[in-house]
Amino acid sequence: MNRLLLAELARRAPLLPGKDTLAFIDIDSQQKRVYGHKKQGAAFGHTKIQGKSLLVRGLNALAAAISTPLGAPVIAATRLRGGNAASSRGAASFATEAVHTARATGCTGTLVVRADSAFYSAAFTSAVRAAGAFFSVTVQMNPHVQAAIAAIPEDAWRPIQYPRAIWDDQLRRWVSNAEVAEARYTAFTSKKGKAITARLIVRRVKDLNRQAADGQDELFTLWRYHAVFTDSPFMLLQAEAQHRDHAIVEQVLADWTSGPLAHLPYVD
Repeated sequence: MNRLLLAELARRAPLLPGKDTLAFIDIDSQQKRVYGHKKQGAAFGHTKIQGKSLLVRGLNALAAAISTPLGAPVIAATRLRGGNAASSRGAASFATEAVHTARATGCTGTLVVRADSAFYSAAFTSAVRAAGAFFSVTVQMNPHVQAAIAAIPEDAWRPIQYPRAIWDDQLRRWVSNAEVAEARYTAFTSKKGKAITARLIVRRVKDLNRQAADGQDELFTLWRYHAVFTDSPFMLLQAEAQHRDHAIVEQVLADWTSGPLAHLPYVD
């Protein structure tokens, strides 16, 4: 029903300008608190409040938003799940649904599906590819990824400076410069027949929290790494910046909380 509605709206209004060239689908989940102990599906699940991970009794909403570089995001697909549902539960079929909805609205150009590390899986990335889109997913930092990053030559790193500083949750500070590099990487090798080879795009920033406590200059630079697994066709700097723009879905969820989900029944 949502696909038909958006498709018809796109035919009647200038929805998602530039969609025939480039569009993004951002997928994320949100834990919504409920207070009734008998509320169907209510269960404890993880959520972040003021940067801290907490267990909250509630329902879990999965959402996908379509946007373009020229157009504001619109909700493409939603699912309301039990409160103890993991973010990645049903994410593969959900991504397929979102891609088909985007195509129905006229997104005939390049389509990139972005998600955070909770969706980093063979099932999710394979589903995005099978649906005819590209994926861009934050990587979970396991030993294989760390080894791949360590193998990147030092001369491969390129300095970048952000036009607008970005907030680093772990450093608890604004960051305005970093270095980026990329390498070929094969993920999900432990799953027979599910391995995927694509690009590992890595951003690194100086870990100022680990400098000497007495204020002496560092003997050598310590880095913190943020990696993205993607088959994006764009150049390194463009693909890295596009993935950071996945943060747009956080504003969508915030607006959602103040709008439709504000009326979600909390108590039986």
